[in-house]
Formats: sequence, structure tokens, C-alpha cells
Amino acid sequence: MSSAVLLAAPGCVSIGNRSGERALFPPSACKAEQYHGFIGAPLAATTLPVGVRVIEPGAILTQDYVPTRLNALVDARGSITGFRCG
Repeated sequence: MSSAVLLAAPGCVSIGNRSGERALFPPSACKAEQYHGFIGAPLAATTLPVGVRVIEPGAILTQDYVPTRLNALVDARGSITGFRCG
């Protein structure tokens, strides 16, 4: 584990990783805020960028954190309920 101390820069958030160290990422490295207009829309009728990870209820996911990966949260009816990075 590194003993270096990181100071938070304005506009960044500190997120822990598996080793206990802290890393700095922009608050929305995946640009999730660009897709908030799709919330409530059916996933099947929405065109999202290639590589978006769709998270449905009960989905089994990897535990890796990729700050630039966009996740689309979907409810049991197939409607988009939100977006987040990771």
C-alpha cells in the first residue's frame, strides 16, 4: 500500500479501490449526465453508445470499477431508471 497522500482537486471525487488506496476521478468520467433525458424510456426503444453496461434487477455483475464505463439501470419492466459510472 502506498503511503502517498492525495489531495482532492476541485471538481474531482476521491474513490477507494480494492487495495485501500484512494484515486481521483472526475465526478462523471463516463458522462452519465448526458443520458438523463432517457430516464423513464423503454430500453428497447433507446439507442445507447456501444459498451454501455445494462444493469437489470438481480443481474450478476463483476466487481471491477471502471470510472469511464457507463451503466444503464433498468427496472423489471425494461424502463431506464438511471445512469451511473463504474
